[in-house]
Amino acid sequence: MGKTFISKMQDNYFQMVTSTSAVELLKKILRESDCVKIKKLSKALNMPETEFNTLITQLSAQFGFKVEGNYVNFTGSDLAGFITDLDAELKQRAYWDFSGGQSRCNISLYPALDTTSKNITNFNQIPDLECECLRELERIARRVDVQTFHGHVEKLFLVNKGLSDLPTSLGQLHFLKDLYLRGNNFADLPPIVTTITSLKCLNLNHNVLKILPETIGALKNLEELVLCHNQLDQLPESIGELRDLHRLWV
Repeated sequence: MGKTFISKMQDNYFQMVTSTSAVELLKKILRESDCVKIKKLSKALNMPETEFNTLITQLSAQFGFKVEGNYVNFTGSDLAGFITDLDAELKQRAYWDFSGGQSRCNISLYPALDTTSKNITNFNQIPDLECECLRELERIARRVDVQTFHGHVEKLFLVNKGLSDLPTSLGQLHFLKDLYLRGNNFADLPPIVTTITSLKCLNLNHNVLKILPETIGALKNLEELVLCHNQLDQLPESIGELRDLHRLWV
């Protein structure tokens, strides 16, 4: 049996930074001292210091450690629980980064961030065909969040709607660049999605996808593909045809 596309990428292009190595490094740091610089911890986990600072502050109450200036004091804290929780997060949030001319795999605690959306309740300023699509989406999703540019829909947010399919009228959004389908019930990618060749960002995390179609390779302008928290065992070979893809989150 041949290797999957993702395993070929690992063999040929990537130096994999695994969650295990990050957690083992964290354990080593904590064995040396109970009070550790935030900068040292964020570097070990390959996270921006400001983002790690926010995360560690949020987790401090849960696991009983204290943030003291530029340090984290783990004295008397639930280290085992913290490390177990962190390990699970790292395994779920791995992403492939193709940017900068060098391919590498990074581990991040942060999935792709959704751009702030604006609810459009009046579609009068949008062209008729696009308006028709949005009205149809409203019937199945109740609320439709979009962002427009020069009167055309460029960003569409259908997040946590319980959707398992999409209407073919979605193909009428010829200027759509970002499509957010996070938190739905898609077991298969609706065929209409791979016909929207203007897409630059496709967010499908927190669904129940078991397979991606080979037609995903038709999205030639795609720069970011988010697939975290699904049931995918492998990726189609056609992803290798997405020459503009900078980030693949799996």
